This record gives sequence, C-alpha cells and structure tokens, in this order.
Amino acid sequence: MTPARIDATVTRFAVTAHRAEEAGFDGVEVHAAHDWASTWSSCPAGATRARR
Repeated sequence: MTPARIDATVTRFAVTAHRAEEAGFDGVEVHAAHDWASTWSSCPAGATRARR
C-alpha cells in the first residue's frame, strides 16, 4: 500500500468508529482473523516500506 492509501484507510477507520459511537455503540472491533495486515506490517520480510 502506498502511504496515501494507508492514510486513507486510517481515516476511514476513524470516521467509521466515530459514526458507530454516534449511533450508540460503545466499541468497535477490527476483524483481523486472517492476519494478513498485521503480519504484513510487522514482519521484517513483509514490511519493506520505510517507516515514518
């Protein structure tokens, strides 16, 4: 993912969490059952982009 797409994804998660709060929910859960995102971003072999 490009830095711009990462920023857009983070923004979308934040907006969605805010909407859920406004609707009366008291929490949100990020579905990561297949674990590709967390592995990709934390594994040295997969995390080839520069950190900011």
